[in-house]
Amino acid sequence: MPSSASAGHDADASRPAAFAAFAQLALTSVHHAYGALIYASPWRLEVVVMSIAAAALIAGLWLLARRRPGSFSGRLAFVGNMVVIVAFPILAIGLFEGGYNHVVKNIVHLAGNPTLYAQMFPASMYEAPGDWLFELTGIAQFPMALLALWLVAIAVAGRSPGSQVVAAKRSSKA
Repeated sequence: MPSSASAGHDADASRPAAFAAFAQLALTSVHHAYGALIYASPWRLEVVVMSIAAAALIAGLWLLARRRPGSFSGRLAFVGNMVVIVAFPILAIGLFEGGYNHVVKNIVHLAGNPTLYAQMFPASMYEAPGDWLFELTGIAQFPMALLALWLVAIAVAGRSPGSQVVAAKRSSKA
């Protein structure tokens, strides 16, 4: 069985990115389930279902990449996993939902410009900030996405987050 190093990417290096994605999906599930309850908007539960599906896909691709290192299917699973993590937990949830729908919305709301707020966040699509638990869990999705993106970059570079520290310690002993 070829080593994962021969694949150019280590499936173990992608584990932190996968766990950050799982944390993001859990956070958004809690956020949307809570929002569905307090705003009587059951459509928000669809995000919970999509998050469960995304988590299952991420887990399956990670396992395939780990079990088939160096093979075409293992490399394809690794790349597919990175694409899924970037597309859903990072871009859709973290940057759009957390960044725009919560960080920007709260900044514009707190800036006190109701005309700009109404243009950017129409009442037919957005809830005005009023429940701080809902807003804080929404805002928290943004930094979680940045963390996940950093961990994806490390995984794509083919090393685990602690590997540079270990390599530096080894070279200093030589």
